[in-house]
Amino acid sequence: MKARLLEACTPQELDAFYNSTLFRDYISSTYDYLPLNIEYKKEYCGGEGDYKNTSVIIFEGDEPIVSLISYSIGTLFSFFNEPVTIISSVFENRDKEARALSLLFSTLKEIAKKNNYTSILFSNNTHLLSTFFSKLTQTDLRFEAYLDLTESKEIIKSSVRKSYKSLINWSEKNMITEVVSHDNPSYEKFMSFRDFHRHVSGRITRSDKTWELQYESLLNNQAYLMLGYYNNKLASGTLVTHGKKTAYYCVGVYDRELMAADVGLAHNNLLQTMYHAKDIGLKEFNLGNLPLNNTDAKEANIFYFKTGFTKFMRTHTIFTATF
Repeated sequence: MKARLLEACTPQELDAFYNSTLFRDYISSTYDYLPLNIEYKKEYCGGEGDYKNTSVIIFEGDEPIVSLISYSIGTLFSFFNEPVTIISSVFENRDKEARALSLLFSTLKEIAKKNNYTSILFSNNTHLLSTFFSKLTQTDLRFEAYLDLTESKEIIKSSVRKSYKSLINWSEKNMITEVVSHDNPSYEKFMSFRDFHRHVSGRITRSDKTWELQYESLLNNQAYLMLGYYNNKLASGTLVTHGKKTAYYCVGVYDRELMAADVGLAHNNLLQTMYHAKDIGLKEFNLGNLPLNNTDAKEANIFYFKTGFTKFMRTHTIFTATF
């Protein structure tokens, strides 16, 4: 076995990685570690400084079998200041798994020493937790809302909060929804959503390049956009990113004046967004998370709104430990 830093891989090793079972069947199941999202995060987080690619791939021969994708800054080993985790193929035996993980952790220690990383931020992974348990310094809990897309649309709709149903019915009768996607792309409509976002926000919240990268994700069948029109005018929009199995609520924008007048813009738009995720074969729709110690009332209200579309919720534990 050998450990390779992703940034130091040869063209042949990179080709093996991106065409491997590990990448195709495991890493690509979510959007998080896809190359376009990494480019997006580099641009979006660029104001914080230069993030260093500290990702590690474990190879057995020419086959990648374990990965830990990370982009770190300062003294914290992380994924753009979010937790890292281990992604691996299914191992044939425990001995092979133990050798791969031992090599991974020894490599992490070398990276930490070389780059002066003093702490690591990671999610609830049994191997990371057992390794860093004695060095834990902080534990945080997050609530995550999600939808099981293997259920029928009838069951999905029946799970919607009762108070939302009249608003959904109103929207179905009075609004027109349209999907912009890999199968129905429109640069003009996508950028009209960007402009709508800026208008509703009252400011430019991120660079044009981040929007260009998200449109590129759409063209690569890794994102789609649900637009809603009221009186022939754009009034709502939801942008979703996705891997091969999981969709993520990314951006939601709704006309504030109409919302203030109790016009139901958001509810059917989000429901149709989830239906589309099911239609294209995804298995789960991730609605986002909220930290246990959250003090932001706006974030709490947004999360409460989204929990009205599902009966499913789980917790994620995030750990900080010293090297």
